[in-house]
Amino acid sequence: MSKILMILKTQNLRNDQRVLKEMKSLTDEGANVNVFVSKNCDTTEEELGYPMKEINIIGGAAPKNTLIRMIGVVVFYIKCMFYLAFRRKKFDKVWICDPIMFGLVLLIKLFFPKIKVIWDHHELPPDWFSNSKILMFAFKFAYRKSDVVIHCNNARKNYLESKIKFNHFDSFIINNVPQYVEIEEEELVIEAEKWLKQNSGKIVYLQNSLQDDRNGSPAIKAILSHGYKIFHAGTYSEKYLREHKINVEDLFLGGYLTYKQINRILNHSIFTVVLYKMNSTNQIYCDPNRLYQAINLGVPVIVGNNPSMVEILSVYDNKVILADDGSNQYGIEEAITLVMNKKSKNKRFPMSWKQFDSIFKKIVAK
Repeated sequence: MSKILMILKTQNLRNDQRVLKEMKSLTDEGANVNVFVSKNCDTTEEELGYPMKEINIIGGAAPKNTLIRMIGVVVFYIKCMFYLAFRRKKFDKVWICDPIMFGLVLLIKLFFPKIKVIWDHHELPPDWFSNSKILMFAFKFAYRKSDVVIHCNNARKNYLESKIKFNHFDSFIINNVPQYVEIEEEELVIEAEKWLKQNSGKIVYLQNSLQDDRNGSPAIKAILSHGYKIFHAGTYSEKYLREHKINVEDLFLGGYLTYKQINRILNHSIFTVVLYKMNSTNQIYCDPNRLYQAINLGVPVIVGNNPSMVEILSVYDNKVILADDGSNQYGIEEAITLVMNKKSKNKRFPMSWKQFDSIFKKIVAK
């Protein structure tokens, strides 16, 4: 049996759908999975369902201050290496989920060469990192030393490998698609269910849009100008609401939802808007799970012209791709008119995580 240690930093492990799907797929293919994690949530080992070693680092799993983040990463490296030093025979593979973990990749290959490294690039290196020749030299070396690398989409993989001028010999694309083709729903809290009923036929779904890099303000103003109602799920910034003069009474703030609860909202939505401001590489080459989820359900979508979202939607008819990244409110207003006129063409494009079973099987067998 393959013994894998999944190493990750995450703000909310309970809702980190990608890593949860990866854990399940590895287990389904016969691997024994353990988790080494720094997180900003209260998820327990019993809730997770896998042996878990939780560590605390300065600033938590995702501090905004770059210096604090780097100190935290170094502390993470040290604690992880100590953990592996006493368990080197317990694991034959590590699955690493962060581009900033390049140093950990190098340390593991140096001190524990028998352990195979699967480096899953959930994100691209941040721009301040990519602009450093020294850091990118070390990153490229770690990329070459990894036994397997994984990317979320082709656009992201092609960008990164052109940046470091190296094509990895053993790489896979695993998109962040839904776990199941079947449409399963879960009821919301009473207040949310009441709101759904009251606003039936006028609901637009937004998720994690109330922050600086998601163009939430122009999207909200455009949606409201058409007389529709907004259900917003996920986190939000009070500062963002104040600065953009967004009245919370104009939208329903649903907070964090499960995958099945998001299905319920999407099934009640006339369309959804997914925008990523193209102000950083990670934003440009985004891979939003909520976009895949909407496609799976056949919900009309409006997106910015980010190359990765254009690529994802190449197989989907019921879409409108903006001329920009969604910064222009009037462009979104025009797109809403277009997407509503195309509503008769609504058609599901079923997809599920099971399409990657063969990839996980290969990785477990290596």
